[in-house]
Amino acid sequence: YNDTIGIGCDGAESPGEALRICMNATKDFFKKIREKVPGIAIEICASGGHRLEPGFMELADYLSFSDAHEEKEIPVIARDLQRLVLPQKSQIWAVLRKTDPLERIVYSVCAGMYGVLCISGDVFDLSKEQKMLARRGIEFYRKVSPFIVNGFTKRFGPFQHSNRALEDYQAAVRYGENGQVLVIVHSFAHDDLQEITLLLDGEYRIGDRYETGDHKIMITGNMLHMQFATGFDAVAVLLSPA
Repeated sequence: YNDTIGIGCDGAESPGEALRICMNATKDFFKKIREKVPGIAIEICASGGHRLEPGFMELADYLSFSDAHEEKEIPVIARDLQRLVLPQKSQIWAVLRKTDPLERIVYSVCAGMYGVLCISGDVFDLSKEQKMLARRGIEFYRKVSPFIVNGFTKRFGPFQHSNRALEDYQAAVRYGENGQVLVIVHSFAHDDLQEITLLLDGEYRIGDRYETGDHKIMITGNMLHMQFATGFDAVAVLLSPA
């Protein structure tokens, strides 16, 4: 139900109490679905009605995190929502278009690595190179998904004063319980060659990477280095203990 529910409704001693009763009835309906259809996976669409609140999140297996599927701010919203929604429940749509340059394919797929990666768009109309790049991203995601579920995230990058005019970069380093690490970096608007250095909690080696082109990814001590020649590009790096 993607419309505002308003300040309340009639039927009890106050509009607020009537609204509470209505919401409890809705939750009971979801519980009945799960009771009648064992093993079902339930997605709750958060947009508009915005049911990203603990009671509904507990009922759901998945939550659609935003309608900003095709906007450049999708990785910013996805990273911010890790503080609110469990990553294993947060569906993030990578909408791939046949007109997308390869950098945008990686940009979208990397954004999906903040939660449950979902692929949409012109899937059947992509070029062979675009399809191969998207499939490589999915294969990479399968490697890192265990510690997307079980891990903790450290955030890097400057504060964005406007999500509609993103500048510089954002990064997230997610440390898994198995000792491995997922690094996601999105480059935004910038001038000249952008050099990014991230401080790691220990010494690691590069296990795998997902990118298009060469971002000069390397590790010195406990510092991870990379470069971006253009904006609105991304990389994902899998690290293992050194």
